[in-house]
Amino acid sequence: MTEKARISPTVQKIAAQQLSVFALCTASGALAATLNIPAGWLCGSLAMSAWLSFTGRSALMLPALRDFAMILSGLSIGLSVTPETVARFATIPLSLSIMIVAVIAITSISALILMRFFGWRRLDACLASAPGALSTILIIASEKEAELSKIVVIQLFRLFMLMAVLPSVVTAGFGHAAVPVHHDQVWLSPEGLALVCGAGLLLALVFVRIQLPAPILLGAMLAAGLLNGSGFVAGQMPSVLSNLSFALVGWFIGERFRGVKVRDIRGLVGPMCASFLATILVALFFSELVVWISHFPQAEALVAFAPGGVEAMSILALALQLDSVFVASHHIVRFVFIGIALPLLIRVRPQWFGLNEA
Repeated sequence: MTEKARISPTVQKIAAQQLSVFALCTASGALAATLNIPAGWLCGSLAMSAWLSFTGRSALMLPALRDFAMILSGLSIGLSVTPETVARFATIPLSLSIMIVAVIAITSISALILMRFFGWRRLDACLASAPGALSTILIIASEKEAELSKIVVIQLFRLFMLMAVLPSVVTAGFGHAAVPVHHDQVWLSPEGLALVCGAGLLLALVFVRIQLPAPILLGAMLAAGLLNGSGFVAGQMPSVLSNLSFALVGWFIGERFRGVKVRDIRGLVGPMCASFLATILVALFFSELVVWISHFPQAEALVAFAPGGVEAMSILALALQLDSVFVASHHIVRFVFIGIALPLLIRVRPQWFGLNEA
């Protein structure tokens, strides 16, 4: 009894902190959606979470809650798969190849700007410019004793700006979805929801075991996509659950601003803006190239090539009623490419990054 009395207040405190942050993020998402802000549930929650994290008022999201958000999000994306979506995959390999070239170009041009005009070291500039794969970037930065705070600020500024700008750009008419989501579609039955949840969780655990990128999101997405695309189940994620996933993912992304200080930002306004403009313009060029070659809709190509993370861009595509599977596949390829190529190049050609030079 004494032990329970000692543990209980701690558990209650954690639960109260989690609920308070969740309530604030959800309310902000609901308000943004009510005001017809593009991707309101996601962007409203993100803005609140980023502010709470930046000011040190946010409780750290529990891993179980984060995984729940990824499961819900992956299922929502997978359930958007239709036979039309599957048919489009025959034309994806070319755009995925172009994505690899785009990653190299985005990183190189942004890094060159940071070095030439702001005097950054080569390694810091390359790590700050790499589009997405933030977890991999931070691990490398820590191991190689790079200037972590500068890299984090540049990466987070880019992500935040993408989440703030892209919804309005797409909603303003930058192309249209190839496979639009119709509001009159049938919601998934309770039995079907239980089936895709079980299959998604099982596949997610397998992907965690073999260390795939974004394993929970990817596992749930693939399981739901296979079941829905094959016609074994039919229907969309209930709107209350998809909105919940948007709010939770907004909270999760906003948490990355934890620990960022005003002094870290003050001297980086120039590099932040220059790097963001360089990366988004190069990404725009390659997205337009894909549109010209493969005739993909501009909106989907833009979000697919946007220099953000797998989770953020995939969920953003879903919130904007784009083909989120198409978008997610491109970001997963980029994540894997950066995760493999960057550490390998640093090991094999350290001089390219200003390391081990006499």
